[in-house]
Amino acid sequence: MKIEKKFAGKWVAIKNEKVVESDNTLTRLSKKTETRKDKKSLYFMLVPNGLIAG
Repeated sequence: MKIEKKFAGKWVAIKNEKVVESDNTLTRLSKKTETRKDKKSLYFMLVPNGLIAG
C-alpha cells in the first residue's frame, strides 16, 4: 500500500488499501468516521513523519 506524502505525521482511516479520511489526532479522526456505515471495515494508522521506503 502506498500512502501519499501529504499524510505524513497524520492519522489515517484506511479501507481497501485506500485512505478515506485523515486528521492530526486519532480523536478527531474517530469523530469524522463514526457516522460511516462501513466504519467496522476501517482501520486506523499513524503515518510516520520523514522518509519512508518500501
